[in-house]
Amino acid sequence: MLSLTMLLLALDFKPISIRSVIASTILNSSVTFVQSAVGRGGLYPLQITVAFLRTKKKASQLIDNKPLLLMDGQQLLHQNMRKAKITETDI
Repeated sequence: MLSLTMLLLALDFKPISIRSVIASTILNSSVTFVQSAVGRGGLYPLQITVAFLRTKKKASQLIDNKPLLLMDGQQLLHQNMRKAKITETDI
């Protein structure tokens, strides 16, 4: 059985997306409080669904990224940087 703790731990992008919706409401006068509430309300079911899917092996392989080594000591690994679409400036 899937525990609530596992679901809550899997909600890793929640703070960023919720903050983004709240910031849009504060900074953009054309976004109403109701639109913000609907946006935030729509994010929760999406996040819970993604968190549940991440507990399944096949879905997790599609959702999660594999680690990618970008540097070996002081040396940049340019081939891996191209895969990750990262420039030297980003590092």
